[in-house]
Parts: sequence; C-alpha cells; structure tokens
Amino acid sequence: MSKSIKGIKIKTRDIATAGIFLAFILIFVLVPFESLTGVSLAFIPLIAVILAATVKGFGMGLFTGVAFGLASLVASYIHPSWTAPMFHNPAVSVLPRAVIPITVYFSFKLVKWFFRNKRDDVGTGVASTVATIVGVCTNTLLVLGMWVAFYFGNDFIDQDGIAHTINGALLVGVLTSNFIMELIICTVLCPIICTSLRIALGIDKRGRRLATPAETGEAEGSEDAVSETKNPEEGE
Repeated sequence: MSKSIKGIKIKTRDIATAGIFLAFILIFVLVPFESLTGVSLAFIPLIAVILAATVKGFGMGLFTGVAFGLASLVASYIHPSWTAPMFHNPAVSVLPRAVIPITVYFSFKLVKWFFRNKRDDVGTGVASTVATIVGVCTNTLLVLGMWVAFYFGNDFIDQDGIAHTINGALLVGVLTSNFIMELIICTVLCPIICTSLRIALGIDKRGRRLATPAETGEAEGSEDAVSETKNPEEGE
C-alpha cells in the first residue's frame, strides 16, 4: 500500500518505519535518562540514524539525521547543562547530525559494492561496520569541530559552579571517554541489527551473492544462476 504526493510515491511501510525511528530519537534525546539512571544513552539516537541510512536508504537516513539534530536543539533548552549553550547553535546541534546519514550511506554503498561478489550477509556486515565507524566519527568530529570554531577558549559554568574551558585538554577528554564508548557500542550493535533487518525485509538474502557477468553467462539457464540474481534494494 502506498500514497502519492505530487508524483512522489510513499509506501505506508516507510511511513511506519520513519515513525519508529523518530520515536526512538525523541524518547532518547528529550527524556533525561542520564539524570534518572546515571548512564548516558546518547548512542541510541545515533544508532537509529545509522540503521535508517544503511537499511532504508539515503532519504530515511537524512530524515532521521535532521530529526536527531532538531531534537538535540530542543533538548539543549529543556534540559540545561554546561554544554547546552553551545547546542543552542544549530551549527553544533543540527548540522553534524544532518551530515551523518550522508557519510554513512555513501560509505556503506561503496564498501557494499566492493563486496558485491560476496554473500549478501557478509558484504552487509562489513559495509555496515565501516559505515558505523564513519558515522560515529562524523558525529563526534563535527560536533567538536563546531565547538572549536565557535567557542574555543570560552568558559562555561556547570551547575556546581565549576568552569569548563573549551580547550585542547577538554577535547581530548571527550575523545577518550564518550567517543570511544560510543564507537565500541555502535560498532558492535549496528552491523548485527543492520544485517538482520535487511534479511528480514528481503533486501538481502543469507548466503546469496551477486553473480558476475562471466558466471551468469556460464551458468545461464541453471538454477544457480537464478538463485544468484539480486533483487533491487528497497528504500534505496
């Protein structure tokens, strides 16, 4: 079932999927889980963006990335912290999150192309691993880059009256704590979920690979050649 808006065909399933991704982002960005549990769950919206881009394609990825950025902008006002004033700036809160799906999608497609003659699940696993690393690095490096561009040398006072200066030492501290943890968690979870979802949605098949032209010619008419024919990917 699909709806058409000005010539653009939108599948009902895609609308539902977008709603699920949006719900995850809004819940885990706007609800202060860190203050309630003491554990930061900031990596979950990042996982949602990465999965949207690698499973459902560029359009869905861009939608979730922008939604993540806008939610971060709103959260900086309703959940004040010493970093909140920086996230009031859309160049810090929105822009890096909007760029994530771009780097994730194209790195995924590139690696997937290099592994086009391998099994679907193997190619997707490797491609999603690389895309996840690229996505996490994009988010962290762009956010910190915007901090440097707009606020380097500035002091921000936290709720305890302690001043935090945006300098090299603070940036290194962020890289060696939050960034490494996000990178490990996302790199472990995203490839597993991405591969499973793509197989469940029929985008990939476990054990199937894309036949080369030479193999297709040699095996023309055989069952193996038919089984190796790849269907177009949904949502990409």
